Amino acid sequence: VTETDCERNEAAKQDLKALLKRHFGAQLPAVPGLHKLRTMRSFDAEVATILTEEEGNLKAIYQQDFSILGTAYWSIQLRDGVSLNVDVACGYPRESPPCLELDGIDQAK
Repeated sequence: VTETDCERNEAAKQDLKALLKRHFGAQLPAVPGLHKLRTMRSFDAEVATILTEEEGNLKAIYQQDFSILGTAYWSIQLRDGVSLNVDVACGYPRESPPCLELDGIDQAK
């Protein structure tokens, strides 16, 4: 990984944070109990291929800040104690966008 790659990765993180703040404000709503359903869902072959590619892309961009939490459920560490959870719902990408949740924003200073 070159310094230019690191700079691009950092710029992408900053752009993502700015976009989320602009569109959703300081905090995104959480959906209670949704984590229990994440292990039960499945995707058709076409969507599974898309998700595998997107997971690989996110892993390449965010490297150690990217975590897999479950099936089509990922986390990106934005800063200490604050992460963006990306939950890809059934129906993605044709019918519904991913659900985004900021985790730890209440404890951030």
